[in-house]
Amino acid sequence: MSPDDVAWARVAEPQQDGYDTRVARALAEQEFGWRRPPVPAPPHAFDGRVALRSWPSDIPLNPELKPGRLEHPNLRRAEACIRNVWPVVHRQFADLVAELAPVDANDSASDSHIGSCSGHSPAPPFAVYVTCFDAFGAAESLVHEMAHVKLRCLGVRVESSSRLIMNPPSELYRSPLRSYPRPMTAVVHAFYSWLHLTELDVRWADVEPRRALMLLARNCIWIAAMAQEIQAHVRTDEAGRRFLPPLFAWAERLWTRGQTLLKAA
Repeated sequence: MSPDDVAWARVAEPQQDGYDTRVARALAEQEFGWRRPPVPAPPHAFDGRVALRSWPSDIPLNPELKPGRLEHPNLRRAEACIRNVWPVVHRQFADLVAELAPVDANDSASDSHIGSCSGHSPAPPFAVYVTCFDAFGAAESLVHEMAHVKLRCLGVRVESSSRLIMNPPSELYRSPLRSYPRPMTAVVHAFYSWLHLTELDVRWADVEPRRALMLLARNCIWIAAMAQEIQAHVRTDEAGRRFLPPLFAWAERLWTRGQTLLKAA
């Protein structure tokens, strides 16, 4: 696959026909030598396509986290949430993520918490970890980390980029997710992952509105702030000029849908 032949406007948002997934995997293999491993042995998830494994010992884990049970019931609930309301992304997760590591918070009171902590492997990016003390929080983090994996396959890392975003890492910009400025690539990564997370929120509102709407107002505000910062300062190549407008349109749809849901609550 030649990058010049990619329909970049169709790569931004998850596609029903899987076009964006095929582009991400092809570019990851051709340009970085990142080849997703074959179908794993049990234990596994996502229709047997994603291995459930302990987080690799040679990749540092957040010190506030520890290895968790591979067969945590909330992990199955999180997967079911994604499958039920966003089947396209359920398939995409299985295509882009090879290993999933359940982890626990060191805090003994984690069972009373909501949300999730998560991360992904630096390179190759096909392994992710996620806490499971909250099923819906885990679902949000699964789609969040999958978005990071996909963007890295396309050539955008957190602090550098070989495509799409041309701002140098020395230039720093505001992000509502951090108290300090970050490179444009990091802001784009945050924006991209939060679009996925918030899309799951608005879809889940039809199933469990009280939980889905809990942080929706904040998430919509963050998406709008990141979109404004990116639009004001981003520099792109030709692929980026086609890739970003669909993301801004997606953000606007989420904002509109979010406000409607919040007013009706």
